[in-house]
Amino acid sequence: MYLQAAVEEGGRHRVDLVDCNIPLALARTISQDRHDTAPGMVGVTALTPNLPSVVAAVATVRDAYPSARVVIGGPHTELFAQETAELQGVDWVLPGEAERTLPALADMLDDGDAPDLGILGPTDLGLGEEVALPPVNALPCPQRDRLVWRLYRGLAGDDVIFATMLSSRGCPHKCTFCSTPRGRWRHRDVDAIVQEMEACAALGVQHIYFVDDNFPIGGSRLAALCEELIARPHLPPWSCRTAALGLTEQNLEMMRRAGCARMQLGVETCTAEGLKVLGKTATLEQIQGSFAAARKVGM
Repeated sequence: MYLQAAVEEGGRHRVDLVDCNIPLALARTISQDRHDTAPGMVGVTALTPNLPSVVAAVATVRDAYPSARVVIGGPHTELFAQETAELQGVDWVLPGEAERTLPALADMLDDGDAPDLGILGPTDLGLGEEVALPPVNALPCPQRDRLVWRLYRGLAGDDVIFATMLSSRGCPHKCTFCSTPRGRWRHRDVDAIVQEMEACAALGVQHIYFVDDNFPIGGSRLAALCEELIARPHLPPWSCRTAALGLTEQNLEMMRRAGCARMQLGVETCTAEGLKVLGKTATLEQIQGSFAAARKVGM
């Protein structure tokens, strides 16, 4: 949804979203023939576990829209860009966060100036040798009503309509097992987070799930966010996922009063040796303390 908003922001392009996790969504979209002409470009997000489904989707798109260009992005391309570029039917690969590179590619296609096939970096798209990561506060607010948002129900057993959100991108930690790129952690301002939560509430979303790699659980930013949310009791309750280190009873109580109903804590292993091998900075005693504090405040 962030990519959709970024591509449409310049006013030159129209983007339709298809969530292929919904059964038959791609087939229905093609059969409805919502376009006066075939789409000029089709983008697919690739995760390593769903790569077979990505290959199948590309084949389906190629059969339905032979003239459409296909671009692949997503976490899989960060590690396997060349292998992705060699997949049947793929024109381009856009590794990394693409809120700047994808609009540039769309503009080039619109101008009839398609780049060479393969892996595309900022210089291939006329953006200069170094392009800073997208500023997270400048990203347009996702238009969730462009998807069938009521279908997103049931989070950890609760039959409610939920939406996912990001309060930050990247992760400040350096666990050895994780593929999250290093040095890219940026957090959004509290005002931007609250504004997006207000938009979710106005739409009818009943729960918000923060899918940050590591939701910030301390410092002045957490206090400022919780203060704003406590003052807005009409906003939906929320969940987050974070590391098990650094959760104080005081901060947990503040988060609970601000609407946090559930937390997913990353533990990974229950031995001191395992924690060291994985690059975790928490001790077993600190992890146990975090769980005890969470239970004490009613999480």
